[in-house]
Amino acid sequence: MGTLLVFILAFCVLVTLGSGLMSAWTDFKGLMISNIYPVLIVAAFLLAWPAYHFLAPPEALYFGSLKTHLISGGLMFVVTFILFSLGWFGAGDSKLASAYALWVGMVGMPAFLFYTTLVGGVLGIAALLIKKYKPFKDPAEQSWIAKTQAGQSAVPYGIAIFFGALVAFIQNGYLSLDRLVGLVSGS
Repeated sequence: MGTLLVFILAFCVLVTLGSGLMSAWTDFKGLMISNIYPVLIVAAFLLAWPAYHFLAPPEALYFGSLKTHLISGGLMFVVTFILFSLGWFGAGDSKLASAYALWVGMVGMPAFLFYTTLVGGVLGIAALLIKKYKPFKDPAEQSWIAKTQAGQSAVPYGIAIFFGALVAFIQNGYLSLDRLVGLVSGS
């Protein structure tokens, strides 16, 4: 049971992080996050959490309660939907942040929010500098850099969201080999 659980969790974490990495890349390349990435992240959670719940030893601490994960994802969706409605956040950013909030739960939310905001701020400053100084000679068409140099106010928050999620995953122990080995050995 432990080996199956570790395989499922490792697979789901890799799908989740891979989807986030692709979201960050496509956001950088064209300020667009495909719906498939948040869907894959949520689907991976919907596989990982029940597998953990039914296969993990009772003393294992990998996920919080389902309630805290659902509250986290729901709150993030409400907040980011408001930001989207105000024109401060893209729809793809809202969906991506909500999907990751489902994963990190309330325990990982402070790290997720802090590092997402930090990297988002750095990207915002970079956007202002790129817009003002136009330092790139021939940026790829439709890329964030090209659009920013052309005067558009845009920030690829998918990069910040992925970075914040990665830090929260590390903090939550989702990338800890010791925790995964503990699940196999039942400790």
